[in-house]
Amino acid sequence: MSSVGQAFLKPLAARSEILVTAREQLSRGGFEVVPTVRRVAHGLVGSGSLYGFPDVSVTARALEDAPERDLIPAIDRVLQSLQNAEHQTPGMAEVLIVTQDAVLGKALAARLANPGRGVHVVTSTDAAAGRLLQHDVAVLVLDTDLLDQERQNLLLRLRLNPLTATIPIFLACPEGRATELAHAYGLPEGRCFDRTLTLEPIAESVAVLLEGGGTTGSAGEAARPGPAVRTAAGGGPAATGGDILLAEDDDLVASLVTHRLQRDGYRIRRCADGDAALSAALEAPVSLAILDVKMPGMDGFQLLDRLRGTPGYSATPILLLTAMSREKDVERGFALGADDYMTKPFSPVELLARIHRLLQKSTGGSA
Repeated sequence: MSSVGQAFLKPLAARSEILVTAREQLSRGGFEVVPTVRRVAHGLVGSGSLYGFPDVSVTARALEDAPERDLIPAIDRVLQSLQNAEHQTPGMAEVLIVTQDAVLGKALAARLANPGRGVHVVTSTDAAAGRLLQHDVAVLVLDTDLLDQERQNLLLRLRLNPLTATIPIFLACPEGRATELAHAYGLPEGRCFDRTLTLEPIAESVAVLLEGGGTTGSAGEAARPGPAVRTAAGGGPAATGGDILLAEDDDLVASLVTHRLQRDGYRIRRCADGDAALSAALEAPVSLAILDVKMPGMDGFQLLDRLRGTPGYSATPILLLTAMSREKDVERGFALGADDYMTKPFSPVELLARIHRLLQKSTGGSA
């Protein structure tokens, strides 16, 4: 099992114990434990899929939203998924490459191969669609040598199917067209790379998506950032550092975000609740803030509102990173002044791309 999966499993015993105790109290009519149950569920929604255990996220979301009369069976389903996770080795992640270019397909497959990762190459969108329905594909790499209509039909089929709608997609683009095609297909620029350049950027990005870092290529070969920083970071030049406020009560999510952003040169001030985050923000300004919504004490919406009313924070980029995906929650976040809203589980690469775009916008493109 990868170190990422182990990082998720390590604290599961404590979370399971909390839910077992809460279940016993609920069975005796002790509904005062409901907020604790929903808080534990909320944390699992955000971190389960992120660390390779999607069933944990699915059952946890159902528990978080369950009416009080259904809490006990919902807890039982979460406990079963946690037990399964403890005895589960996450399956080998598959990278599916769709290209008619045999040379590119072979080169990509060799560069993306990994002892913990399978790579499969197909030459048509029909073959890709069939593979996606029969296998658990973690990442799709789509070459733009295919006909425009074929690419569009495949992407539409992916987005309309809930089972494939969230699969990260990378485009291999003709020279100089990465930005154009990123906008055309609604993808972050960090998911579009020049097919004529080195394959290091795509290898780095895939490694971060699947393993939170790790190695790519042959066993033991460390992933190295390629020269096309736009591809690795999702837009703009490389980060030159800066302070980012991270308000996140889930230690697993906070650890992953902190690790990824520190690799790009940022300094992270992490706080586990809204009150501590507000105090940290008042002590010294930051370049950007990332806020969870459901936190102990002051929640993310309240914190966002307080920050926007604080001198010096009226124009600071603020991104909400939360498992709350209902339309009314998104609308509330933007109404309170959020610059971006991202739901969990999320891609660390996409998070980094959004941070770069927000900082570029706030500095007039000089970030």
